[in-house]
Amino acid sequence: MKKGITISIPSPCHESWQEMTPVEKGRFCNSCQQTVTDFTLMNDQQIIDFLKKHPGSHCGRFLPGQLNTPIQALSQTRQAFIPAAIFAGFTSLLALFSQQSKATDKDTHLTMQLPLTVTPDEHTNPVAADNDSSSYIIKGRTFLGEGRRKDTLMYATIRVKDTQIGTVSDLHGLFQLQLSKTLFSGEITLIIQAVGTQTQQLIVQLDEKSLSKELIIVTQELATTGLMLIDKNGKPYHADKSLRARLRRLFSRR
Repeated sequence: MKKGITISIPSPCHESWQEMTPVEKGRFCNSCQQTVTDFTLMNDQQIIDFLKKHPGSHCGRFLPGQLNTPIQALSQTRQAFIPAAIFAGFTSLLALFSQQSKATDKDTHLTMQLPLTVTPDEHTNPVAADNDSSSYIIKGRTFLGEGRRKDTLMYATIRVKDTQIGTVSDLHGLFQLQLSKTLFSGEITLIIQAVGTQTQQLIVQLDEKSLSKELIIVTQELATTGLMLIDKNGKPYHADKSLRARLRRLFSRR
């Protein structure tokens, strides 16, 4: 059985991904004058195919689960299975959000407010109240960002904590969540999740003043960016070992 390859980034880049210039396959870093390839949406096979097609050193952007772990080419059977699995997962997600369950007060005192920026949208008019007086309407927009620049965060899931009630932001990061007043009152906690980002919790007050404004939610990414080091034996890279190896080679030549 092949061990595959292992990718590591021993010295992550601290340049903001949002500040880089979008290009094909990633973004261009003006600081180091290199293209940073975005591998976060690639599976193992796609990563291997890319590296075969583009040999040499690369700067890349990866999710935590893609680093320091063996990456293997998929078998033909596995490749045929993936599209069906993705379709089944998407169908299950739609079914999940179509269900309604009662809100609970569980863990009310253990709620944590993780790093999250929520501010009224000053560039748009307040969201008009819905004509349906039996429901609360929560509208907002999701962004991914740090520093001055922020990108639209599409396909983020926004779910009421401890329930199966939720929605998904669209291509523009817009979302709308309708909640029955018979099930919810006072305040709720929203869980915001998306691939490659921190899972966030946000407390929302269910009153007319709070719901009259569009929520602007800005979350941070989990991805790591930097110069890639590839071990073709499937072993994680350790910077200290590499340094010792280079020193041994240096002194062995003398």
